[in-house]
Amino acid sequence: EFVAVKESYLSAIPESISFERAAALPLAALTVVQAFDKVDKPTKGKKVLIQAGAGGVGTIAIQYAKNVLEMHVTATASKRKEELVKTLGADVVIDYRSEDFSDVVKDCDVVFDPMSWKYEKQTLNAGKNVLKKDGHYLNIISSGTVNGKEISSLQIGNIFNLIKHKLANFIRPGAIPKYDVIGVKPDGEQLQMVFDLVREEKLTSVFDPQIFGFNEIADAHMYSERGYATGKVVVRIQ
Repeated sequence: EFVAVKESYLSAIPESISFERAAALPLAALTVVQAFDKVDKPTKGKKVLIQAGAGGVGTIAIQYAKNVLEMHVTATASKRKEELVKTLGADVVIDYRSEDFSDVVKDCDVVFDPMSWKYEKQTLNAGKNVLKKDGHYLNIISSGTVNGKEISSLQIGNIFNLIKHKLANFIRPGAIPKYDVIGVKPDGEQLQMVFDLVREEKLTSVFDPQIFGFNEIADAHMYSERGYATGKVVVRIQ
């Protein structure tokens, strides 16, 4: 029932937020905040592509990019989740099942990609021009599977791409897009900022309507791994 946690990792849940909604916030929201902290400011009016827009991280990324950073947001999602993604703030929605984003999206300032290495090659393909030359690719470290396929397997080519982009931007900034791999870390101050944004109605957590009990954790994992959940998957302890 009790866990020892560093005080600096914590923030009090606002009274206006349910435990379920609060539980769906920290991992996703901190991932988004820490990723976009890497992006050059100002961001107002800049174009961002957000992959997996209806996922737990994607739903927060859309709201943060639109409501806080004032960016023009393009997001990928299935057709049945298009309306949700637009409601969250996406200006353009691409149905990833019927369209290849790299054929549609051009000259983005930022690509926010929570699918790990799945879309790296298409995103960084110079012939596709998904990113501007001085754009920024944010590759979010993920783990697990989607539709039975590993999405976190790191290949030699991925390491080469990361090193190439880092070195090129060190030698000649803006020659090719910046590339950052993002791993989230706990931060109580940033979490407090997230809750402040919730109070200001600039952010809200999105979680799947199917909430699992503590004895259904295995089912919750399988449900999430199928890749069809909307937002975060929540487990209620009691």
